[in-house]
Amino acid sequence: LGLAYNLYLLSHNLKVHETLMRRLKQKDQFYGAYYEAYVIGALLRADFDVEFEDESDSTTSHCELTATYKPTGEKFSVEAKIRGAGKRSVDVGNQLYNALRKNAVHPRIVFIEVNADGDGTTDKQTVILKGVLDSIRRREATMTIDGVPAPPAYIIATNNPHGSADFAQETSVMAEGFKIPDFKMEGTYAGLDAALAARERHKAVTALLKSLGEH
Repeated sequence: LGLAYNLYLLSHNLKVHETLMRRLKQKDQFYGAYYEAYVIGALLRADFDVEFEDESDSTTSHCELTATYKPTGEKFSVEAKIRGAGKRSVDVGNQLYNALRKNAVHPRIVFIEVNADGDGTTDKQTVILKGVLDSIRRREATMTIDGVPAPPAYIIATNNPHGSADFAQETSVMAEGFKIPDFKMEGTYAGLDAALAARERHKAVTALLKSLGEH
């Protein structure tokens, strides 16, 4: 039902994307396309316009989507990555690297589906997301792309493993600023003025997180 609604939003707000539909029909491509549809639906619900990048252009690598936050006109280059199911680790380093190595015209938003089985409790989800956060932060000072320090990005980590789990799961989402010091999970600031300034700077992604929570 979630996939169906996201495809409805996609077709209602954009032209139906033939490549995405084709990938959904291929067994080895399904989960990646499923998650891309989820990301598109999340952006549309948060008042973003979404455009697909030209996937036929093989002259350069590029992010999958360009998202424009309609209230401000800010544009973002968006990449969506999903981990394979059944992994014991919750490390997202490979997904982060593969997303950040793409060329981006605009500030980056990277969605990563952790796809880790919980036990149906919020406490377990918290443990999973703490592990994800640690794997992101360990790479801030060390990750390089083609010998150059990795670029900054907003990271949206989701854990909704319903497609592969055998029992009901809690859903969760977490945001972290990779090399964005005033967009961290802790949300600590020098004072109220600094907090308000950060909220204004990151208005679009804050609205996206609020929408994810509401939906």
